[in-house]
Amino acid sequence: MEWQPEVKELYDKVVLNMPEMVRPVIKPQLFENAEKKCEERRGKMVAEVDLIVALFEITPT
Repeated sequence: MEWQPEVKELYDKVVLNMPEMVRPVIKPQLFENAEKKCEERRGKMVAEVDLIVALFEITPT
């Protein structure tokens, strides 16, 4: 699935700002969930809304 370039850049920044210990777990999980959100809304490219919603969904409470 394709990502909007600015959204991919935002994804990279978000991942870099996470603690190193959790990056290996969170990075692929966030990537997959963002693409899942895009599919759910029948989008052709991952948008910022997909990334943000995915981030909130994978963040433990």
